[in-house]
Amino acid sequence: MKKCPVCGVSVKVENLEKHVRNQHPRAEIDASELLTETERELVDEAAVTRTAARPSLTKRGKLVIGIAAILLVVVLAVIIVNPFRAGLRPGQVAPDFSVVATDGSGVSLQGLRGKPVLLEFMDVDCPHCVNEAPVLVSLHSSYSTTVNFLSLDVNFIQPDDSVGKIDAFARNYRTNWTYALVDADLVSLYAITATPTIYILNASGVIVQVYTGETSFGTLSSALEQALRG
Repeated sequence: MKKCPVCGVSVKVENLEKHVRNQHPRAEIDASELLTETERELVDEAAVTRTAARPSLTKRGKLVIGIAAILLVVVLAVIIVNPFRAGLRPGQVAPDFSVVATDGSGVSLQGLRGKPVLLEFMDVDCPHCVNEAPVLVSLHSSYSTTVNFLSLDVNFIQPDDSVGKIDAFARNYRTNWTYALVDADLVSLYAITATPTIYILNASGVIVQVYTGETSFGTLSSALEQALRG
């Protein structure tokens, strides 16, 4: 340590010149004369020692870092695209099922073949399903003659759902199409983990698109147009 000749603060010898230049730019002091020859030699030796002590990156080290970076990119890509994820994907035929609608009639997915299907997995207690209802009402108004609509209540959110509760939801939001309360087997078959989840199927029952969460009219309309084209 050495005291600054201007302010008297103790400063490391190697930082003294920098301190005077930065803190006292108007001081009439030649910074190069602040250190004795011996002090300057010690400062230079210390700098050489610090430089030598720094670890150098070998070719092998660079290779390892490069491989690690590539693996990281691959892992991130898999997480985003996730080709191994469970569940059904576009291009697959949607599994057939039969359910009892809230009006007591039987409904099967096979029986809806011949027209595209908007298959919604929902819960009457789900706020996102409530938000989605007006979007689906608009779609139904535009596509009811060419597309079958079917909403399946999965009862993820308590309290328990019932036929009466589902019918009240349909009346309240004017979602005038078929509803059914389904069991855990069908939920598992379609890998439903969140509501609403919407499958858009073409007339042959092939999945065209899958959407989870609130979806816009434009997005669903484009998917239905795709389904109508086959």
